[in-house]
Amino acid sequence: MDFGEAVRAVKAAVERLKREMQWEAELVYRGAVLIETGVNRQLGGKAKWPEIEDMFPGIFDAEKMKEQRELQKAQAWGIKFKAFADAWNERLENGNRDIES
Repeated sequence: MDFGEAVRAVKAAVERLKREMQWEAELVYRGAVLIETGVNRQLGGKAKWPEIEDMFPGIFDAEKMKEQRELQKAQAWGIKFKAFADAWNERLENGNRDIES
């Protein structure tokens, strides 16, 4: 290995180390944001939990995650509506048509 190759190898190692440190710093920072949000919510704050694709961009497909959340919300709403409709129908079958009771 000549001098130029040695210099390039050292520079490459330094760059790799710098990227690793940046990655670790970003993880620590994102963890701190989550802790801050959790503490804020426990103390009565209105902070909203960040979505996982916002906390870790490039790892999760934001569109796919959004579609999955919307599907879960729609399914939950359907279950609640069915329970309400069943209760309403049961009240009608029992002759109780009073909405207030």
